[in-house]
Amino acid sequence: MGMNQNQINILCLSKVFFSTCSSLISKWQQKQSVDGHDFVHPFMQSLQMFLGEALCFLVFLVYKKKFAARYEEGRQVAVAKGASDKINYLIFSFPTMCDFITSTISFFAINMMPLSINLMIKGGNIIVTAIFSIIFLKKTLYNHHYLGLGLAIAGSVFMGVMSMLNTNNSDDDQAQMLIGILLTVFSFFTFATQMVVEEKFFSQYYLHPFQGVGIEGFWGIGITSIAIAIFNFIPVPNNFKAPPNGNMEDFPNFMYQVFSMQNLVLFFTFFAYIIVILFVNGLALTVTKYASCIVRSLLNITSPFLVWAFCLAVKWESFQWFQLVAYIFITCGTLVYNETIEIPLLGLNKNLKKYINKKEEEEPFLDQDNNLVPQHPYRSFHKHSEQIDSNFSES
Repeated sequence: MGMNQNQINILCLSKVFFSTCSSLISKWQQKQSVDGHDFVHPFMQSLQMFLGEALCFLVFLVYKKKFAARYEEGRQVAVAKGASDKINYLIFSFPTMCDFITSTISFFAINMMPLSINLMIKGGNIIVTAIFSIIFLKKTLYNHHYLGLGLAIAGSVFMGVMSMLNTNNSDDDQAQMLIGILLTVFSFFTFATQMVVEEKFFSQYYLHPFQGVGIEGFWGIGITSIAIAIFNFIPVPNNFKAPPNGNMEDFPNFMYQVFSMQNLVLFFTFFAYIIVILFVNGLALTVTKYASCIVRSLLNITSPFLVWAFCLAVKWESFQWFQLVAYIFITCGTLVYNETIEIPLLGLNKNLKKYINKKEEEEPFLDQDNNLVPQHPYRSFHKHSEQIDSNFSES
């Protein structure tokens, strides 16, 4: 059953709302303290995220039971087109490890820098993702892609440099800002690795997106739990904020801060964040199904702006003019790269996906015996693979 335009609009607004909430809740937690000790638990925040993702598997089980016929029909169609329904769950371990590293690094980073700056610099992750796609997936980029990447690079570099120049004169503040920026940039590589591996591995399987998110959630719980046990005994590096035990993580202190009820914000946001992550993933998948790629692209760049506006409104941050300039560059670069903005100059629009697809549809496709095939088989499979997009989690 389809959705009317009003329902799609509500869906998109909900997606933006929950995506914004996920970022704000994580920062709000870090602004709390109990007994004079700040909340510094990046590994435990990653665990919260994976708990939310694991709940998606329950949603998948409900869907599979309630809509068994639809699920079976989709499975049969996928298998007929070459996808396998025999899934080796071990392949989820590596991309989940990348997700764990990316998320934990990000939680460290936002503890050292303004949340809005962190999210805006993250807009530059399309740069590394594009490079990895060229190297490992043999994808072809055209002039408009390079223009978009150039704008994103310019915006990200400008944001990083100006953030350093406008940091307080304190050496500790400048060091933390620099470390936060470097951690954010490093996360580009683990994020891009995750995207490439998921696309490479999972494109050959029939996998419902909620199933994929849920499995990664369970893997993430296991991986993060092991990391917590290890990093509870590893001293925190210089210029990093530390929990009371002085190590990278302090699990007993986390349990005390959250469940002692001395700070109700931490208690309620622990559960709220898990539920928000469930909604973020669910709404992201639904938007992918019912909304156009242009709408999805616009939604992805709206959340950082709303986070910035909220941080200004509640006095978490002060207005910095360079953030607006950098945001415009990164946003324009993202929109050009994703072909949301079409530039009819210097041939920048001749290789847009919509024109390539139109040309393919107008040209007959012949098989090896020169017999006419009604529809390009690759295009048919590609349309199906978009419905089971393997770039799962969004957190």
